[in-house]
Amino acid sequence: LANNLIAKGLFLRGGDVVVARPTALEGRACVNRIQTVGDSALLLGDCPDDSFDSRRFGPVLTDEVVGRVRIRLWPPSILR
Repeated sequence: LANNLIAKGLFLRGGDVVVARPTALEGRACVNRIQTVGDSALLLGDCPDDSFDSRRFGPVLTDEVVGRVRIRLWPPSILR
């Protein structure tokens, strides 16, 4: 269970896509895959050079994780 995290009553596994509001982003939300590191988490995008993620703003606290993404609706081509 080393790569698992409980945040806001959600049991999150490494690799889950989450919505978070890191303090470093001054209230703006971001959507990234989560990797746990102790009591905090790293939010990692798919493209290291272009992603705005924990590589730029550092780890986030579990309280800053808003929830898990359950369904993706954009772009519409994925719904076909």
